[in-house]
Amino acid sequence: MSANKLPASGARPVTPVMEDYLEAIFDLGKEKKGVRVKDIARRLGVKMPTVTSMLKTLRDRDLVVYEKYEYVELAEGGADIGREMNRRHRILRRFLMEVLKVEPVQADEEACKMEHAFSRETLDKLVGFMAFIQSCPRTGPSWLERFDEFRKHGISPEKCLSEAPSFSEEFRHKLEQGKPLKSGKRNDGDKLSGQVETLRMLKPGERAVIRKVTTGGELGRRIREMGIIPGTDIQVLGRAPLKDPVKIKVRGYNLTLRNNEANHIMIDRGDAE
Repeated sequence: MSANKLPASGARPVTPVMEDYLEAIFDLGKEKKGVRVKDIARRLGVKMPTVTSMLKTLRDRDLVVYEKYEYVELAEGGADIGREMNRRHRILRRFLMEVLKVEPVQADEEACKMEHAFSRETLDKLVGFMAFIQSCPRTGPSWLERFDEFRKHGISPEKCLSEAPSFSEEFRHKLEQGKPLKSGKRNDGDKLSGQVETLRMLKPGERAVIRKVTTGGELGRRIREMGIIPGTDIQVLGRAPLKDPVKIKVRGYNLTLRNNEANHIMIDRGDAE
């Protein structure tokens, strides 16, 4: 089996098409209580008999639980693969849109193609790279703007040299006084003016600034992969009838968080834009 492929039940390889089905079922399961064949067919743009045939194959591999005319559920192994493929898609789509400035529709399509080839280790490194360029004072949003300019017009040594003193002065000022850079974005070390609370305390329509993510491990990594990092503006769009999950908007994306995730996100109301 390729090092990039996820393990399958009985050590049998999982094809990219199977991964697409498992990811689709995983995504649909977050949107509705019961996933049906017609839901999968609509999501993937295929006919229902095609879905039924694939579900039988996935069931034989112990990746889904499915009986004719019943709801489709992911077995433990299938859920692991679906969750990982969903994670890869979100990371790659963010990278294409935020760093390379690819249009959303194209980014979504190309992320689908790319997610089958990347290993977990490579994706983790990509997540770290995105977090670095979005939060480190030596990079940040202005650095991304310079990169976009470079892609369009090539390198300009004269411009780099002319702007070097300005950057050096801003960086020194940041280190000595703890004031934010002139890019307008806040970093984790910047002083925030309001009372620090958890995201769960925000009401629909309210905005705040992310102060800190207080958990690590798999949960912390999932939160960071959503673009939820210190210094980022966040808005609560709404809540489910039982107040779980909570719908949020961050970096232009509409996302959903469980309460146990929201409780680990410290926010500051007083500095939101």
